[in-house]
Amino acid sequence: MEALSTPVLLLGLALILAIIVERMLEIAKSIYDYIDMRNNLSHCWTQRANKIRDRLEIRLDNAKRGDQQQFDLVMRLASRYLVASDPNKGGGIAVSSDKVRAVVIKLRLKFAAVLLGIGCAWLFNIDIIALVDMSLLKAEDQVHATYETHWFGIVIAGISIGFGSGPMHNLITMLEKTRNTRRNLLKKLT
Repeated sequence: MEALSTPVLLLGLALILAIIVERMLEIAKSIYDYIDMRNNLSHCWTQRANKIRDRLEIRLDNAKRGDQQQFDLVMRLASRYLVASDPNKGGGIAVSSDKVRAVVIKLRLKFAAVLLGIGCAWLFNIDIIALVDMSLLKAEDQVHATYETHWFGIVIAGISIGFGSGPMHNLITMLEKTRNTRRNLLKKLT
């Protein structure tokens, strides 16, 4: 019955919630893309790209006056928005409104996912820290252990759920390895 202990069940629920959150965000992105296309909002993204270009020019000018390290930092931070133009047309670097749109939407959806994940963790009372503590107990001790949650563990669980099934799967794998390592140590001691 150890396979169906409280930590395993709650982590399985967290993994399922992470998958559901991922799919909900894919649907939300598709709906947003449709609204964006339907209302021809490309001019908004072009305006935003122009504002970023203006700010970037100022920061690059200021960074040129400083050291090379500062200039490289500004370029690395701005690179997510930049695209190289055709070498036949001058070969310059431009701020891409498509990249600006992609970055902004990705950030907004990640923020929404984390909030949704925290809400799910709070609703289902999933506390990662308490689950780690419980999973480190012996199987017979887990039956009598109380599952006491704390807001910090719930927030961490929600962030993990919001980041998707990949991080949740990594967390579950890490907990399994920790539990197996502890078992092996206990076997060696006895």
